[in-house]
Amino acid sequence: MLLMSAQALDVIGKARRRLRAAAWALALSLLAAVLPAGRAAAANPANLDYIVTFTGTLSVAIDGMAFSTYAFTAGANALVVGSSATVTNDSSGIISKWALTVSTISGGGDWAVVGSTATPPDVDQFAMQALFISSATRISNQPGSWSNGCPAANAADWNNYASTVTGATTQYGSRMYADPTVVGGASGIPDMTSGQADGRMYPVRSGTDGRGVRGLCTRIYMPSGTETLQPQGIRMTVWAVSD
Repeated sequence: MLLMSAQALDVIGKARRRLRAAAWALALSLLAAVLPAGRAAAANPANLDYIVTFTGTLSVAIDGMAFSTYAFTAGANALVVGSSATVTNDSSGIISKWALTVSTISGGGDWAVVGSTATPPDVDQFAMQALFISSATRISNQPGSWSNGCPAANAADWNNYASTVTGATTQYGSRMYADPTVVGGASGIPDMTSGQADGRMYPVRSGTDGRGVRGLCTRIYMPSGTETLQPQGIRMTVWAVSD
């Protein structure tokens, strides 16, 4: 029988303890690798989270197209109202807000937009106003003060509700660009009107009750004079935006 000294036995014992410690360290590291970061090994209750990501993009259409053009002839200081255009949230399943801007895109003078209709615009300046209305509006059911499916040029709506469009992006909400007049059981108020959600529009495919669709009326306050007889291109843009 081979007898070991106490010193030898002590060395072997220390080696065994080091092996056991290494084994435990390896086991713990393997366990940590299969457990989610920051989660305990045992829990009651246990949760399984599903994260849904939309892959679509924000989209808005005017009269079913990305571009819609209205042509007209106007004299100095004329107030012009075009017939109602149809604005649609045609995003695929995405709720969004709308915002408006206006600019001149052609013409030698490039008329400048001003932010007030309190006084007539100066030479080569113009003012633009816009109001969203019920998509159910028809000439047959429009209010008495309206014309061609929109508030008439002299209708009080244009002054009673915030409606001025400028070069700065301004969001549509229950107190901006919204005509609350009820026509056909609906109005120009956004689909959502409370708190941070004010101005949100449902996708048009979410229902058949007018959600996601509004009529859009415009009034242009013409300049007091112009230095050019070239046609001026005025572009109002409707943006689909997130919160």
